[in-house]
Order: sequence, then C-alpha cells, then structure tokens
Amino acid sequence: MKIWNLLVFLFFAIQISAQYETQKKGDYYFTESSYAKAIEEYKKMITKNHNTSYAHQQLAECYLLTRDFKKSLPHFKAIIDNPTLPIDYYFKYAMALYSDGQVELSEKYLKKYKQLKKNDTRVKRFSKDENVTSMEFN
Repeated sequence: MKIWNLLVFLFFAIQISAQYETQKKGDYYFTESSYAKAIEEYKKMITKNHNTSYAHQQLAECYLLTRDFKKSLPHFKAIIDNPTLPIDYYFKYAMALYSDGQVELSEKYLKKYKQLKKNDTRVKRFSKDENVTSMEFN
C-alpha cells in the first residue's frame, strides 16, 4: 500500500512539474520577445487546463504584440470579466475589437477604460487619429 501511495504521489508531482515547466518556458519566450514560441507554450497550458486565465492573458498579449488582433479576441473574451484583471486590458481589448471592425463593442470597453483611467494619453491619441496599428499597448 505504501508503494502504491508513493507511486501516485510521484505521478502527480511529475505532472505538476511539467505544467509549471510549460508556463516557465512560455514566460521565458515572452520576455525574450519570441512571441510565436510563447504562443505555443501558452496554448499547451490551455489544452492541459493549467492556469488557463493566465494563459489567456498572455496569449492576448502575444497576439497584440504581433499585431494579430483577430486572434487576440477570444483570449480577451475569456478574461475580460475577471475582476482582478489589470485596467489596461480594457484599453487593449477595445483596440483589438476596433481593428476587427467591432466599433460599437470597442467603444463600450474604451469608455469603461476611460472611466477608470482618465488621463491616459493613448485614449486621446486614438480618439484623434483612430490608427490602431500605431498604438503602443504596453
């Protein structure tokens, strides 16, 4: 019985270690601006149901930073109602929605962002020229 318990414990320990290794690799690639490689690691996290909220958040960031706005949308949608999400994500989601032609929904999140962060110059700049590709997201 003790051997069985030990084997079960080791199995779960290895699984957990592998999950965190995937996140660690994704984060490494992200910090190195290797977004394509980071995307693959974060996708694995979602497939394995490991820290999915974080993985969606990072995938949304990766796709924004590679200017693949359309692919960022499902990841934003998965996390946008999370009350612990940083305020900047409302702005980022609004920009991604706008680039996809979803102007009304974009305005909803831009207004929400402006209510929470009134003096952000990016909002004023976007309102002026409406050029998403020239925006800085971080």
